[in-house]
Amino acid sequence: MVVEFTKKEQKVTRVSCGGLHTLAIAGDGELFAWGRGEGGQLGLSIKTLESLERLDCGISMPVSIIKDKKIVDIAAGVAHSLALTEDGRVYAWGNGNYGQLGLGFSGESFEPGTGNSRSSVFEPTLVKYLERVNIKRIYAGSTISMFLSAKEELYA
Repeated sequence: MVVEFTKKEQKVTRVSCGGLHTLAIAGDGELFAWGRGEGGQLGLSIKTLESLERLDCGISMPVSIIKDKKIVDIAAGVAHSLALTEDGRVYAWGNGNYGQLGLGFSGESFEPGTGNSRSSVFEPTLVKYLERVNIKRIYAGSTISMFLSAKEELYA
């Protein structure tokens, strides 16, 4: 499959579809996303979504999310996203209400009555817990994430 993303044709090497969003890796390792992003799953800041006037209705064309790191694997959950870099680092963003981002919090970590927005991370964030582990595969379910290390250890 060949898609015109940023005014040049690039081959798509991997695609992952979430609940209401899609992630794709271009041949050079650049990450793109499109779909609905109100839970943060597109990896765009709230300010960017507002400037595009797309906070509620979503992005219909692929938008570059991560350019400065070579992405080798992706996984999309219902409202969260994961990316794996060529050096084994994991980045997570989107809704973390159930702790699925691996960033050390869940919806229960926040004050009651603040809504789900306090449980969302809108931009790709390094999963520091896995920083010293060489991750080789990532997986996302509806509200869960799993990570497989080079030593065949499974983290959830």
